[in-house]
Amino acid sequence: MIKDRAQKASALRYIVAKRWFPQLEIDVLPKIATTTKNKLITDIDVLGSVPDEFLGYRAFLFDCKSGQRESPINRTLWLRGLMDRVHAARGLLICRSQKDIERDHRISAAELDISIVKEGEFGILANATDGHLQVGVSSVAELIGKYFFLYRTDFQNWKIWLSFHVQLFGSVNHRQKPVEKQ
Repeated sequence: MIKDRAQKASALRYIVAKRWFPQLEIDVLPKIATTTKNKLITDIDVLGSVPDEFLGYRAFLFDCKSGQRESPINRTLWLRGLMDRVHAARGLLICRSQKDIERDHRISAAELDISIVKEGEFGILANATDGHLQVGVSSVAELIGKYFFLYRTDFQNWKIWLSFHVQLFGSVNHRQKPVEKQ
């Protein structure tokens, strides 16, 4: 959505800076369908696949909240359910800077492996966790370009990452076949 584009760009910059694998707007479908046409359950705004020496990859979900209607703690509970659904290790809820976040709610969210931050606090979080946001990379298109450059230059790791996502989310449709290195 256009409203949360800046939040998604921040999440993408963070993921790229951490050398994780990003994915935007992932549709979550039912595992068991009773009709021929699957109905969308929800979507994941941004997913970061974190390389792990023992587990292969861990999923890190980013939820970008631009509206004022829903409280951050309600959205946190929704995100926890989504994390359980896709077996994600951590979650991060990015709220609009105008939205107040209660301290007790931040603590409750942390107990659920979710961090709640305002847009203005995201840079502080990134610096504190060694995910320095690069100033030169400003648009989502540039970030996605870097992401697909990795796809073309490191195809072996890309195949490992893709097999992880197929196990986690089901089939993934890629239209363009990459050129393998000689």
